[in-house]
Amino acid sequence: LADSFQDLDAIELPAAPLDMVLSQQGNRLAVLYAWELALFDTETQDKIIELPLIHSALADAVFLGEDRMIYAGENGVTCVNLATKKSEWTVDKGSRIAVSEDESLVAVVSEAGNSAYIYRALDGEKVAEYTFDGRRMQETENTIFADPRDTVFSLSQDGSVLAGDDDVFRSVSDYLCSPPVE
Repeated sequence: LADSFQDLDAIELPAAPLDMVLSQQGNRLAVLYAWELALFDTETQDKIIELPLIHSALADAVFLGEDRMIYAGENGVTCVNLATKKSEWTVDKGSRIAVSEDESLVAVVSEAGNSAYIYRALDGEKVAEYTFDGRRMQETENTIFADPRDTVFSLSQDGSVLAGDDDVFRSVSDYLCSPPVE
């Protein structure tokens, strides 16, 4: 294998990444560095856009299709249209981000880590809020430089169930929340 391995393409990165996220079709690559996200076109290796992140290694970015992305921006969690390079909406600051499989809802862990907010992906309208009853999502002592990526934070297919974990919880099922019935 070592004798026959060859790079197909390469993107030179300006610094060591904290995380990388590939779009569903593989056409775009988001690279998260300390306090910045750089988005690349995987076919041409061209940098499409640079976006400022919160000052935390916990910062997330999630693609909605190929032309929209939600990321933990320095001014709040932001949805950006990648075709126009313009922000569609910005909400409260947060770090971890989860999107329902149908891409209708977005869950965000608050900046303090003690609650989660659910927003509509279409317009960023807050539809639910959950407190963690004085507990916090599991994280390292120094979130500026380290993210172990060992926590669960996920929405179900239609966004009706939020799952997460914490070292205080006995199991993931302790953290299941269903949005309020309207």
